[in-house]
Amino acid sequence: MQRELINLYRYEEANTARTRDSAQRCVRAVRMAIRRFHGHLAAAVDAQGQLEPMLRTFAQHLERYLIVPSRRYSEARRLGSIPGSAGCLTYEPPSGVAWSP
Repeated sequence: MQRELINLYRYEEANTARTRDSAQRCVRAVRMAIRRFHGHLAAAVDAQGQLEPMLRTFAQHLERYLIVPSRRYSEARRLGSIPGSAGCLTYEPPSGVAWSP
C-alpha cells in the first residue's frame, strides 16, 4: 500500500506541471480570442463603412462589465490578495441586471 502511494505521489509530481502548463495555454488562448472578438466589435462598420452602433455598444458593455473586472480580479490574484488559480473571467453586470436560466 505504501509503495503504491509513493508511486502515485511520484507520478503526480512528474505530471502536475505539464497539466498546469496546458491549462495556462488554454487560458491564454481564450483570453486572446475574447480580446480579438472585442476589438472586432469595437471597430465594427456596416457595408457602407459607417460605424455599427449596436456592435460598438456591445463592445463597450464587454469592456466595462467583463474585461475590466476580469483584469482587476486577475491583478489582485497576481498580487496575492485573492487566492485561486489563473484564468477566471469575472462578469460584473450593471445594477438591476439579473440573468435567469
